[in-house]
Amino acid sequence: MKNKYSILLILFISGFLFSCEDVIQKEIRAGVSQLVVDAFINNLEEEQKITLTLSQPYFDNSKPTPALGANVIVFDEDSVAHQFVDLQKNGVYVWKPNARQKALNKIGKRYVLYINYDGQEYVSLSELKRVPKIDSLNYFGDTLAIRPQNGSQFGFTAEFFARDFQGEGDCYQIRAARNGKYQKANNINLAFDGAFSPGSKSDGIIFILPIRRSINPDTLALLQEKDTLQVDLYSITQETYFFMNLVRQESSNQGLFAVPSVNIPSNVVNRDEKSTKKPLGFFSISAVSRIKTVIEKSKAVKKPNV
Repeated sequence: MKNKYSILLILFISGFLFSCEDVIQKEIRAGVSQLVVDAFINNLEEEQKITLTLSQPYFDNSKPTPALGANVIVFDEDSVAHQFVDLQKNGVYVWKPNARQKALNKIGKRYVLYINYDGQEYVSLSELKRVPKIDSLNYFGDTLAIRPQNGSQFGFTAEFFARDFQGEGDCYQIRAARNGKYQKANNINLAFDGAFSPGSKSDGIIFILPIRRSINPDTLALLQEKDTLQVDLYSITQETYFFMNLVRQESSNQGLFAVPSVNIPSNVVNRDEKSTKKPLGFFSISAVSRIKTVIEKSKAVKKPNV
């Protein structure tokens, strides 16, 4: 009798579970296409780029559609206009310093981005902040605890040295290129004064050790003899610092402890406050301090005791 009731119970539960497998059709509607602005420019004597694309539905993994036919201008605080032109008709608008117009190098001045696209006018504001000089770039022989699948267990670890300016609130981004290839886009290294974040009492100090060594490829790959290493230190506004910090958090927001995603705010606005076409993206201008070296065993320093 007991077995009979057990079989009936199993059949009842199975029927209940299978009845819960009805397919629910969910319609996901595509929203209004928005202008996406990728405008991170700097004061170097090289070609500057501003990329304009259009937003697309969440599940659309195709290449973004370029925003063509826009009028893109960067004005400095002295009302000098720098016209960015889409030469390749691919949504990448470029401007290059020349004899008539020097690099965007007015430290402490504000710059305005103006975009006229599809009958809408968009604007944004950023300031060119000061950046400290990178004093030196050293490297020392190092050994990984475990031999990696690809690459050598032996090599070099590098660190740069620079001192934050006196005066709280200076913000920076650190980027490094190994053999001409920059770190992955989601590897965003930021500094607030000489440390990672506000409130750390790090004003005016040499950048702390983790920041100085953030220029290395990753924890499972050492630099090798004859590798070329370039380090760029970018000045950024506090607004840009918090924007990039949010981008970094969202890019690593996955796994068991992931939290609901948030909309990352933009500093680009539509001049028509009543318009439904709200832009996405960010505009930032940076001063850059750069240093470059070729790894040579004979020039390696003694490994620090840290």
